[in-house]
Formats: sequence, C-alpha cells, structure tokens
Amino acid sequence: MWWVERVRLVDGVPLAVETAQLAGELPGLAEQLAARGSMYETLREVYGRGVDEVRDAVQSRLADPREAELLAVETGHPLLVVRRHSHTADGRPVEWTHSVYRGDRFTFVAAARRT
Repeated sequence: MWWVERVRLVDGVPLAVETAQLAGELPGLAEQLAARGSMYETLREVYGRGVDEVRDAVQSRLADPREAELLAVETGHPLLVVRRHSHTADGRPVEWTHSVYRGDRFTFVAAARRT
C-alpha cells in the first residue's frame, strides 16, 4: 500500500490537498509521479492499472489550521471534500483518495445519463 500526499496548484496557487492510498506493489512510484505528474497516467502506462470506474462522495466543511496553511487560506475557510474510490474494469481497487479543495476556486459538476 502506498500513501501519496500532494498539494495541487493552478497557476502557482494552491487548489487542493490530495491524499491517495494506492493498492499493490508500485516500484519507483515516487520517481514516476515526479517525472509524469499525472497519477492516473502513471498507474495506467507504467503499472498497467487503468481506472475504469470511480465513485465520488462530496461534502463541505471548514478548513482546519493545517489545511489552511497548505491551501494559503484562513482557518475556517470553506472547503469541498471529495472522497474517491476507483477500480479497474475487473473490479480490482486502484485508489482511495481524500481531496480537500478551496471552496473559492473549485466547482463540482455532476452529470447523469439514463442507460
């Protein structure tokens, strides 16, 4: 099991703190992520673990002191919290991610289609 924590930036400004747990053996993961940037691309192209399905749960809350410091906001700033579970096409778990987004810089959009 791997544990990856990253501060995601947009135009040099913090947008989110992302903490991911990744299943399985992933030799050289830190170096691959540093070189490629995209976790899903790295998992797919280097380790053969393509994500086929994700399930997100979204809620709002206020920033604690650590999150406020990492996101360059005041303690108590509005946040959106996204918890994600992803799986391969055959149902194997790929990741469990907890992301905390600045409420003033992130919009959550959901779409649905009848199948």
